[in-house]
Amino acid sequence: MTDAVRAAIEAADPEALRSLIAADPACRDAEVRWGAGGKNVVPPLHFVCDAVFRGLATQEQGLALAEVLLAAGADPQRAYARSGDTFLITAASLGAEAVGLRLVAQGVDVTPTGLFGAGALHWAAIMGLERLTPALVAAGANLDAVDDEYECTPLQWGLHGWHNGTQGRRDGIPGALRALVQAGARVPPGSAEALVGDEHALLRAALGSRPAR
Repeated sequence: MTDAVRAAIEAADPEALRSLIAADPACRDAEVRWGAGGKNVVPPLHFVCDAVFRGLATQEQGLALAEVLLAAGADPQRAYARSGDTFLITAASLGAEAVGLRLVAQGVDVTPTGLFGAGALHWAAIMGLERLTPALVAAGANLDAVDDEYECTPLQWGLHGWHNGTQGRRDGIPGALRALVQAGARVPPGSAEALVGDEHALLRAALGSRPAR
């Protein structure tokens, strides 16, 4: 049955997923194996985010699939990974912005940290999720939380993504950082001044809207 769940999600088919869960409610939490030799093992809601990240589902399709799982009783607060990652962190780190927004709207805790000691806000910034970032801030995410691996804040993660590349939406990074700065995040000294050239105009404007401190 889990192969069928995987196939339904990869096909971005919420009706097929709903039918599977109706036939066997345990499917909502069944482990989905994928990748070479089935080396990746994740819950269905995580796999929905994987499907968005891999381009198998659009943001809207990912949200529709997530809605099926949540309506069936999947626990949105579940910390299912050894790293401590929650579904919200997964949604942010895999660029499944619509799913992340849905989880925030449902009232999930936005403060947990997972891999690298990073929270959803770190990932939203580096992935250029300019709608999810302010939603996380409004829900109480810590603007200046420092991760365990790099000792950097969400704003610094976003800057890293801008300078070194991101698997998300680079053009969304200025908007994400603007939301952080406007909410009061610390701006590293010299960040705006160091950005030269037309390519950096949006990011420089975002950082320059608040003095460093």
